[in-house]
Parts: sequence; C-alpha cells; structure tokens
Amino acid sequence: MTRSARSSSPTPAAGFTLIELLVVVAIMGIMSAIVVFNNSALNEQLVLKKAADEIALLYRQAQIEGLAVYEDPDNFGEYAVGYGVYVNIGNPSGSPSGSPSGNTETESNTSLIYFTDRPDGSNLSDGAYNGNFDCAGSPECQDVVELDRVIISSVSAGGCPANTGISSVYRRPRPEILISNDTNSNTCEDITLTLEAPSGGEATVNIRSASEITVTYDL
Repeated sequence: MTRSARSSSPTPAAGFTLIELLVVVAIMGIMSAIVVFNNSALNEQLVLKKAADEIALLYRQAQIEGLAVYEDPDNFGEYAVGYGVYVNIGNPSGSPSGSPSGNTETESNTSLIYFTDRPDGSNLSDGAYNGNFDCAGSPECQDVVELDRVIISSVSAGGCPANTGISSVYRRPRPEILISNDTNSNTCEDITLTLEAPSGGEATVNIRSASEITVTYDL
C-alpha cells in the first residue's frame, strides 16, 4: 500500500497596499507640520518675552547705576553723571536732533542706546542722549542693545510727540526718572514701548516717571 504525499504551497504574507502607505505618509506629514508650526510660534513667544524683559532690565540697570555712587566708566573720579536709555524709531538714520548726522548700520527700530548723561558746561547733565545709534563720536554712548527678531513698533510718551527720540535718565539725588524728547523742550510723564514679533504677537513695556516698570503681553 502506497501513500501519496500532498505538497502544500505557503500562504502569501499579508502586507500594506500602496494606498495605505500613501495615507500613512500623508498623516505623518500633517502631524510634522503641526509640530513645526507650534514650535515656531512658541519660539517667537519666547523671543518676544526675552526682548521685553531685556528692555525692562535695561531701564532698571540705569536706575541702579544712576542713583548709586557709580563712577563714570570713561572718566576716573567723575561721579556727577546720570545713566539712561535712548530710543528713537522715527529717525531712519538713528541720529538724534542736534547730534552728529550720518547713516548708521544699526536700525533704530531694533535697538536701544544705554548711555551716561555727562555734565555740560554748567556741570549739570542735560537729561538727553547726545550721539548716534552706532555710537560713533559719542562719549556718552556705552552700549547698543540690539533686539533679536523683534522690532519696536511704536514709542509713546505722555506730553511728548509719539515716535520721536526719547531719553530716559536717572541721576542722583532724585529717585524719579527724567523723560524728555530730543529737543529737550518737553518733559514726558512716562514712556511706553510696543514690541512686535514676526508672527504679530506684541509686548508692551511701560516705564512711569515714578520708576514703576510693567510688562504686558498679547500673544
């Protein structure tokens, strides 16, 4: 008695069809785009907050150095100076009125000037910045603070024209901040800087004459 062996062929393994693969790739692409978009928006929010905090700390630094017995960094033994911050987004050349003129490489709507308010002929600081945004030829300019991916979209000060050059100075013995425009003919009550990120988010830095500094965000 003989038996015949049956040959069985292997069952083909199940796989993905081309349409299924395309659907999976499309879903992964959409998810990646969402992650990238959210990450970009988060980065811009962080950049905006960093710029606003940096400006607030810059004004606070001027207050600390202006009210303390802080020596003029360029004149040994000279203490009769004030310390301040200058901003001017309304002047493309970045040159305050009455100061040396000329084109500068630094954009005035993306930077601020930290300066020492040195005495004039009457041995009193004039309460204003005298120089350019590139600090060329200005003995008062100490530092150009440039903002990263953020612009100063507007500057307003009570009692002074909007978007003009504004100097904010602290000097002993008065604890209040002295805020004035370029012509030095108007004394402002406070100053508000509005910052704008590429995505459209905004931050506002408000410095009141009583030295109160507040930062608000609209993200």
